[in-house]
Amino acid sequence: MKMKFLALVCAVTMVMGASLTAAAAGSQSAQNVASSPEVTYDVGSGSQQISTWNRENWPAQTTVSDGGTVTAVDAGTFQDAVNQANALYGTNTFIASIVDINVPNVAFPYKLTINNPNVWAGQNVTVLHKGANGWERLTPVEVGDNTVSVMVDSFSPFALVIDTGRSPKTMDIALMVGGLAGLFAAGTALTGKKKED
Repeated sequence: MKMKFLALVCAVTMVMGASLTAAAAGSQSAQNVASSPEVTYDVGSGSQQISTWNRENWPAQTTVSDGGTVTAVDAGTFQDAVNQANALYGTNTFIASIVDINVPNVAFPYKLTINNPNVWAGQNVTVLHKGANGWERLTPVEVGDNTVSVMVDSFSPFALVIDTGRSPKTMDIALMVGGLAGLFAAGTALTGKKKED
């Protein structure tokens, strides 16, 4: 009986450990603005320190399909986007980019494809778009490695926002550890049953 109880305690401990691992992985990059040490976000005070150099250089790291242009946003728009992004996922928010995108001579609705090195397939990505009535949340039609596609009806500032709490890599690890815990518990229970027989 003691062995079964010990096996149960070990299995529960392993499963709980898997959930802690998933939470920790999400918090490592929480509230970050990507791509440059020039931009820092202070989670405690909620203050945003913006480097003009960084805002102007973000476009060099983000390109779009069909010959679109990508330009820096002003400090006010940048801060608005950060506030909107943080409202989405809280401490799991990772901002991949905030830029103004325009693609000439296209008909709407238009499938906009944004290439960004901070994005990979399986991530939970939301595209924020500043329209005539303020910021709106767009759900991508496709998320691949280094690429996001979304349907738009106008061009203006866009922000790529990633939920780091739902990272596919983190979830895979948690499921694997949880599965191993289940196998361990089942194996221990079977071993204990054989000894009784």
